[in-house]
Amino acid sequence: MPHPTHNTPYTNYAKQKLSINKQSDVSVKEQLITQLMIRITSGHYTVGEKLPSIRQLAHQLGIHYNTVLAVYKHLETIGLVDRQQGSGTRVRQLAPSADYSSAHQTVHYLLDKLIQEARDQGLSSKDLHNLIDSHWKETEGQSYIYVDRVADILPLFKTELEQHHRVPFQTMLLEDIETNSPIKEGAQWFISSYYAHILQTLLDNQQIRGHLTVISTNSGADIRDRLLELPKGSLVVVVSVSSVILKQAEAVIQALRGNELLLSLRLINELSHKEENHLLPQAKLLLCDSITEERYKAISPDRTACIRVVNPQTQTLD
Repeated sequence: MPHPTHNTPYTNYAKQKLSINKQSDVSVKEQLITQLMIRITSGHYTVGEKLPSIRQLAHQLGIHYNTVLAVYKHLETIGLVDRQQGSGTRVRQLAPSADYSSAHQTVHYLLDKLIQEARDQGLSSKDLHNLIDSHWKETEGQSYIYVDRVADILPLFKTELEQHHRVPFQTMLLEDIETNSPIKEGAQWFISSYYAHILQTLLDNQQIRGHLTVISTNSGADIRDRLLELPKGSLVVVVSVSSVILKQAEAVIQALRGNELLLSLRLINELSHKEENHLLPQAKLLLCDSITEERYKAISPDRTACIRVVNPQTQTLD
């Protein structure tokens, strides 16, 4: 996918008006359930807020009263709303999820995998602590550095480069080099093709020695076929640690399908317990990134695809 030069906010489907596509292969009931779930789990409808009456919503959307009734009953069954005679249907209060920063969330996932592997190998917590401490010290002298303009994309490049090259990577922002932050001599530098010549110029001007490898970024072609196969009205949920990935995914999906699909874009640190339990299972396609891939593929392997940032075919800038 294209790599923007700055971090831009993303829009959410929840802000759009409720609508029904009667020509869609997705049933009217399922379309309405999905749209209401997006609004409830994203916070567009707040706790205690009253939903439109059954008769009002049926008239507004031009659908049968019993269809809306069935939708509201379903939302009540899965615990998203409360229905009471005379007071209508209101959004239910559920326990809030933990609030993690994007960086903490990334480390949290990686630690989960590491701890599970250590247990499988019969290591104690003390053994694992000693290994981490020892390896931390051993890798301090190694210098594989990925550089980018955008901070929140760095964890994804770091994860994928470490998977591909099987060595630990550090990350830096171009602005840190531009401001003459301390730089290690002889490092192996990695950067996307968008900024390669900028980095090369900075290194040359500061007479910093090192090897520069240019990374080809992923075009997103690997998920296009899956998007094109989805019937109209299908729900696509994109979950990532990076707002850049969300913006890119939104652009690709809009270009391929216009407004034919229901789209929900969620940063992982803003994804609530309600959304994980109720919204994600409704998605016809769940797009995640390389950090969240293992978690969501374990939950729903057939409906999950990974948006990768790195094309493994890289070139060296001479």
